[in-house]
Amino acid sequence: MRQMSLFGRSKPTGAQGVPPPDRRGGRRAARRGAFPRPRWRLLKFAALLPVVAAAIWLALPGTAGRILADIREGFVQATAGAGMTVQRVYTDGRRRTPVAAILAALGTEVGAPIFSVDPREARDRIQEIGWVERAVVERRLPSTVYVHLVERTPSALWQRDGRLVVVDRAGTVIGPEGVTQFAHLPVIVGDDAPRRAPALLDAMAAHPALSKRVRAAIRMGGRRWNLRFDTGLEARLPEGEVARAWARLVAEIDEGGLLDRPVEIVDLRLADRTILRLRPPAAADENRT
Repeated sequence: MRQMSLFGRSKPTGAQGVPPPDRRGGRRAARRGAFPRPRWRLLKFAALLPVVAAAIWLALPGTAGRILADIREGFVQATAGAGMTVQRVYTDGRRRTPVAAILAALGTEVGAPIFSVDPREARDRIQEIGWVERAVVERRLPSTVYVHLVERTPSALWQRDGRLVVVDRAGTVIGPEGVTQFAHLPVIVGDDAPRRAPALLDAMAAHPALSKRVRAAIRMGGRRWNLRFDTGLEARLPEGEVARAWARLVAEIDEGGLLDRPVEIVDLRLADRTILRLRPPAAADENRT
């Protein structure tokens, strides 16, 4: 009679149907008895302790960052020892941006390791300078930092809080520096004037000779513009369609010679008519003198 095992070969049975004793079993039992299972598990756990401790240490906040920072610092110092230090800062495209502002944004000095200059971070800081629209910063090994600038073009002076600041055609504030240098530019007034000025300035650019005579563009109620010319003439433009309103004003000035006459106000707010208001005689006489 044979018994069938579900996990391997069947084993022969003895006379009473009992499997014969396995002589190897005694040796296996002896080995297990010489090194008990609980102690073996304890030794395996002890062997894993350093690995677990290292994993926990690496998982602590900032640990991996400190390791990478140490590696990077070692690299920076090694390259500096090999002569890779900042000896020259070369700028391209700079006209109005102060040199001191560029150097401060770079955050470096002569003799500093060149790999201590992070081009991306330096670029972001340089682009915070009012005159700078875009910037490119490169490390040119072994010793040059290259800075390429695209500067903003001033197009108006924005009056706010009783002060004037320079703005570009997009209405971006450049800063208070150079206000006297750009006194010939038109003054825009109003909280939303920088945001709304581009459409007006683009329309005015089609007639540069006349636009140069505009001394101020004033936002009225956040809805429309009043323009003041160097002769004292005030032009009241309608809401919306700034380009069409400017073209209409140009035609009125050219055909009527308004800048050469004692006209105080030209009102274009009505679509079907233009209203003129003359200066009082006394004011006209003062203007001629």
